[in-house]
Amino acid sequence: MLCVTTPFTSPYTVALAARIRKAALALIIYDLYPDTLVMAGFLHPTSILTKFLRWTNQAMFSRLDSRSSAAT
Repeated sequence: MLCVTTPFTSPYTVALAARIRKAALALIIYDLYPDTLVMAGFLHPTSILTKFLRWTNQAMFSRLDSRSSAAT
């Protein structure tokens, strides 16, 4: 499966579906949440929601089947 980050809830849903179906998953990141929301001033860097989103991202990213990094 291939997924993008817009809307920001898609990766979590697709990751769950891939796990249930035992399918490989790759994620294309256009906007990294919650970092985008912190930079825009919608979330505080140390808020509970920010910490929760970072924790869920770490759990999801550790289960991806394809990882790549690119300089921006």
